[in-house]
Amino acid sequence: MSAAEEYYAQTMERLQRLRDTQMDAIDKAAAICTESIANGGLDFLIGAG
Repeated sequence: MSAAEEYYAQTMERLQRLRDTQMDAIDKAAAICTESIANGGLDFLIGAG
């Protein structure tokens, strides 16, 4: 397996783990942001990991 393929495989594994374990929290955050924006509010979304 090339380095690029290994990187891709590991990235996909991590993304799947995030989806499996954090989707409820992501959905809740999305709902909060959506409501705020719909009501004219501002959202500051930043993060580096």
